[in-house]
Amino acid sequence: MRRGWFCTMVAAVALSTTGCTWSFVGFDPGRTGSGADATITPQNVKQLQLAWKTAPLGDPVNDLVVDDNAVFATAGSKLVAYEQGTGVPRWSVDLPQPPIDLFSNVFGSLGSAGGVVYAGNIEGGPSGSTTGGLRGYGSRTGAVVWTGVFPDSSPLRGPRPSVRAPLVTGGVVVSDWIFSCCMNEQILGVAVYEQNGALRWASTDGRLTGHPAVAGNTVYASVDTLDAYDLAGTTNCAAQPQLPMKVCTPLWQSSVGGLNTPSVAGSTVFATGLDGNLYAFAAGGCGQSTCAPLWSAPTGAGIVGGPAVANGLVYVANSAGRVFAFTAEGCGQSSCPPVWQSARSFGSFSASPSIAGGVLFIGSSNKVLYAFAAAGCGAPTCAPRWHYKTNAGVDAPVAVAYGRVFLGGHDGSVSSFGLPPGS
Repeated sequence: MRRGWFCTMVAAVALSTTGCTWSFVGFDPGRTGSGADATITPQNVKQLQLAWKTAPLGDPVNDLVVDDNAVFATAGSKLVAYEQGTGVPRWSVDLPQPPIDLFSNVFGSLGSAGGVVYAGNIEGGPSGSTTGGLRGYGSRTGAVVWTGVFPDSSPLRGPRPSVRAPLVTGGVVVSDWIFSCCMNEQILGVAVYEQNGALRWASTDGRLTGHPAVAGNTVYASVDTLDAYDLAGTTNCAAQPQLPMKVCTPLWQSSVGGLNTPSVAGSTVFATGLDGNLYAFAAGGCGQSTCAPLWSAPTGAGIVGGPAVANGLVYVANSAGRVFAFTAEGCGQSSCPPVWQSARSFGSFSASPSIAGGVLFIGSSNKVLYAFAAAGCGAPTCAPRWHYKTNAGVDAPVAVAYGRVFLGGHDGSVSSFGLPPGS
């Protein structure tokens, strides 16, 4: 499979890269949130203007990715493809749902690779069905071209689980899944599919609080704690007689709980906490089954979105509406101060930051899209370099691709921002 998060140079002598995609939520399998498109910079970001905006779909945009010259977005049970240059709809499909809505607040998520858009369902399907919890749609037509078949969950006495947040890496599709039954009792875990759609393995450890990330041969997932799994499904993995699938348990897990979506960069995996702290762990573990963080950093309010990592800095945005940047290598102490932070509160942030061309983008609950210089401003506190009133709150991370900034709104609209012609 082609790894869609790679960037294509438009010309060998180009000073900026404008052919880049944003194929996964968090940009790459490590979910670093750091894109390769360098068209928009701290020097020209103030020139950004609205290029197009789609009609609202009603439900909030859960996630969006950009690939194959299209913007793909999920909103409620809809998956819609828009032409990235114009915003004209390319196609739209309804994601399958079972007849009984047991867990309606589980949203679909997206990934794209090799001309296929992988979409998780709001719900998986009835027990005994063959629809599976994850489908691949042709990026040009919207036709179903791939199905990830999750084994029938009848031993769990309920419907087929829903599957979300797909990544494509190393010839496999990595996702998370949720099963809900029996007065909303929930079982959640990681699911790894072969290229042909067969399930390689799954975990059943508990409540996932963030989407999985992949680096090398390891899958990282926040299951309250940060857990690391063998991507190959060999170490700490075995068939389970009571479940129709191979089940893996963690290689190691963090000593800290309440963590969200991880990001992996180099030898470090970062995770945000509902306690308002950023945590850094050795990606290879510590030689024990439980590992303490290398260092942590307080922000003063809970963090819902994951971190972003770029150019030696790691970024987080908290529920009090503040953005923070920390040195990714730490500070030599167990608790580290920020390199810079936003000058004041900007509503509330629930999305992860997105970074490209040295600019950090993030949307807020106060219906504004903000852009900061990712390197800071030379002072401890920094103001945004640019902002735009969106008329809708923002829950999903921004994508930066094809020289544009793409934003999904709480009203179900998708907006595209670009530089003026000739700039």
